[in-house]
Amino acid sequence: MKYKLIVLIILLSALFLANIHFNNHKNQVIFINQVFPYKIGSWEGKNIKPAKSTYEMIDKEEFLFREYRNKLDNQKVILAIVLTKKRDHVHDPDVCYRGQGISMVNERPLQVNSNFIPNYVYGKTAKERYNMLYWYTDLNKSYNNRVKFMKNITKSLFFDNNSNGFGLIVILGTEKESKKQDLTKFADNINNHLKILKNK
Repeated sequence: MKYKLIVLIILLSALFLANIHFNNHKNQVIFINQVFPYKIGSWEGKNIKPAKSTYEMIDKEEFLFREYRNKLDNQKVILAIVLTKKRDHVHDPDVCYRGQGISMVNERPLQVNSNFIPNYVYGKTAKERYNMLYWYTDLNKSYNNRVKFMKNITKSLFFDNNSNGFGLIVILGTEKESKKQDLTKFADNINNHLKILKNK
């Protein structure tokens, strides 16, 4: 029993130190809103103002919140990206769409290509229906499973692997203003642009 307690204390200490290390690498994080392009193919973006409560959960420089409009067919989506080195700032995406008053009807992985399988969510409010895609990233690989993502970033931190941050990406569009097929193409472009940031 004594040895189990010692092992437990060592593990908890290691996790505590890893968390401190994780939170002290702010200088390596890319300020996503400053470097992420406003033009993605035929989509053009503009910053929109988030709710005041947003910055109670995350830091301003960690967050991108934009509306992107497709100039070819006038489709519109909202893109939210959190890119951080603070593990507790990469929240569950439920926070995003429930905060908008959207209830989830269905959620499932959606294969865009062999290396990119985000989660597709169909949601609704009393007045509107929504298509949503979300995934996590370490700027190298995308994840649709939060547990696997958290294990990976904890391991990366523990072994002091160099990283410019870890993130959550949410794309939200109404059924009227965004076609699911085009939404997946847009998401694939976003994911590719995020991978480019790893080398900055």
